[in-house]
Amino acid sequence: MKHLFWIWEGNPLDDVKLEPEITELIETHNHTFDENEMEQILQWIEATQH
Repeated sequence: MKHLFWIWEGNPLDDVKLEPEITELIETHNHTFDENEMEQILQWIEATQH
């Protein structure tokens, strides 16, 4: 199901209802992400902090 996460339109962290689950998914599976995926996650995090 990993491919479904990466075809998400927009920033999944912007969805307040899903934010806890998305955060848990990232924390639990971060070791499976490649460098490009980690860069995308960091961009999403930075964008939500503004």
